[in-house]
Amino acid sequence: HTNVRLNTLLFGLETLLLTKNQLNRNVTHLINYKHLQSLRHTSPCVHCTYFAGKRNVGTRISGARNIRNLAVIAHVDHGKTTLSDALLLKAGLLNKNNSGDQNCGRKMDSLKDEIDRGITIKSASVTLNYLVKKALFDEKDRPIHPIKVAGDVGSQEDSDEHLPLQVNLIDSPGHIDFNAEVTAALRVTDGALVVVDAIEGKAVQTEEVLIQALKEGVTPVLMINKVDRLIIEKQLSPDEVFDRMQCVIDDVNDFIATHQMKNLPDQRVSLLQGSVCFGSGYFGWACSIDGILDRLHNVAKERAQLRKSLAKRDHFIKNVIIPIVRMHRACGVLPVVKKEKSELDRVSRVNELLSRIPWSSNLRLSRKDNGSSHTEPRKFLKKVMMEWLPAADALVDMVAVHVPSPEQAQKWRAPIVYSGDIEDECGQGISNCDAQGPTVVYISKMSSGASQKGLLAFGRVFSGTIRPGDKLRALRNDGKETKAKISGINICGIGGKMHAIELAEAGQLIALEGIDKALDKSGTLTSSSKGKAISHMRFSVTPIVQHSLWPKDKTKLQKMASELQKITSADPSALFYRDKETQEYILAGAGELHIEVLLSSLLQNSGIDVEVSKPVIAYRETVQYASRDVALAKSENKHNRLWIRASPLNDIIVDAMCGELANTR
Repeated sequence: HTNVRLNTLLFGLETLLLTKNQLNRNVTHLINYKHLQSLRHTSPCVHCTYFAGKRNVGTRISGARNIRNLAVIAHVDHGKTTLSDALLLKAGLLNKNNSGDQNCGRKMDSLKDEIDRGITIKSASVTLNYLVKKALFDEKDRPIHPIKVAGDVGSQEDSDEHLPLQVNLIDSPGHIDFNAEVTAALRVTDGALVVVDAIEGKAVQTEEVLIQALKEGVTPVLMINKVDRLIIEKQLSPDEVFDRMQCVIDDVNDFIATHQMKNLPDQRVSLLQGSVCFGSGYFGWACSIDGILDRLHNVAKERAQLRKSLAKRDHFIKNVIIPIVRMHRACGVLPVVKKEKSELDRVSRVNELLSRIPWSSNLRLSRKDNGSSHTEPRKFLKKVMMEWLPAADALVDMVAVHVPSPEQAQKWRAPIVYSGDIEDECGQGISNCDAQGPTVVYISKMSSGASQKGLLAFGRVFSGTIRPGDKLRALRNDGKETKAKISGINICGIGGKMHAIELAEAGQLIALEGIDKALDKSGTLTSSSKGKAISHMRFSVTPIVQHSLWPKDKTKLQKMASELQKITSADPSALFYRDKETQEYILAGAGELHIEVLLSSLLQNSGIDVEVSKPVIAYRETVQYASRDVALAKSENKHNRLWIRASPLNDIIVDAMCGELANTR
């Protein structure tokens, strides 16, 4: 009990230390943060669900209206994981100095391969809790998704001004080889934070993941990242910065309008409505029209008029873009012009600029900020921008308003994801996100846990309530049905840590223990005797790159096979089998990088080094239409000619080749 109480205290103190504005500076200096970390890791971890807000540490919430299930999707290297650091920072799970840092940040990337390669390989989930301002939901002229207080959320003062919000965040990969991880993440989420590089714009993989989101009925919101590069590297004028951002918004909206499902609400994003943020994950800042309005005026009746006025091109450039560019110049990353008082030190220039910006509140830098960061312009810019325009504030507000809650999203997603009749008990339970309805849980992927003997099953409760010990029907992808018993329920913490909970209701993302033998990679759990399965996921990548492999130490052949079977069971797009004809062990993946990561996992987990053959790639291409032109081939002596036209085989021949006639000679 002493260890448990000590851990709870340390966990709370660590949270307070990371949100330094809530703790006196003198106390901060008395407690050594690294010492707290070492103490915490030497005894059992105790989960504590908390808010990153005053007097709300240790408070739990419930209710589907308070939940936002969010996947971060983008092209590779567009800044997904770096932006996720900002959300961890606001929740008190990351030190302010480490946010956006390539060495100390990127906390969502916990695998060795991810750290070494600098890319996300596996989807990482974490549950974060915040308090959001009620004023966000006061306007009536915009599509909002209100939330309500559920249970005890702290003092009456906090309840009057703020509302609790739980964000189940999934940081997904951007590389095409790991696209199956994106598919699995989008199946269990309701919103997608689409991150686009301001310079590169909408890339190929951006389109691929956005199509997947739209097919799943997931609502997108847009973050235009790396705007700092437009200002610092390209040194564009404020007008050009706005035009570039507007071009990104138009490109994304044109793509959404082309591919969105016609029977769903309009899913295009809007700078006017606040479903677009722009900023820099590296420098830790982001801005949206809602955040500026909140600082300009708090009267709901006038916010709509201010919103329309501010969203106009000239007004937005004058009141938003120009002050941000001037702040970069005041911090020293751009040349200071004479009329902007170049003789002043940087802190004085920043404070003088803040005093002239109407929406900068009362923020002023103190002389203590003239420390070591003052000598490095980029570090000083990061400090100023994180104080002035914190990225997480803009992102959390946008997610709270524009990403639907499970209660709302499942009304239109139920016909998309449920394979049975939407009018049956399971269909209605999913549609209404009913915690009292029949249990329906979808497992989207398996993962090997750090302390668990078996695999953890990651998924979502679409209907009903589950508890440890529940016995459910397990509906496999191959059509078979088995029985499953839940031995444990967890929610995800940072760095792959799991925190046990007593129950999970409809709308919640969870990691289950004890069901990995009942399901193969993915599947449905239900308590209904007549309930149907959740529809199978449709992956855009398949394991087409194949290698035969064998261990260098042949005595470890069986161990290699067993370990690879476990690794591929936790990977949606990997395949491991033994060829019946050659008796070789075959490992298949979506690409060469995918194969390298699988073999690296084998070496790290079991120490088995293997030899691999040259890749065998199965090209699955065919003819869709009869060719318009006739191809002509001539023999060397020109006496023989051959004309060829390509056309699809008719259905009779295809059925014969795939059926019993294929075995006849």
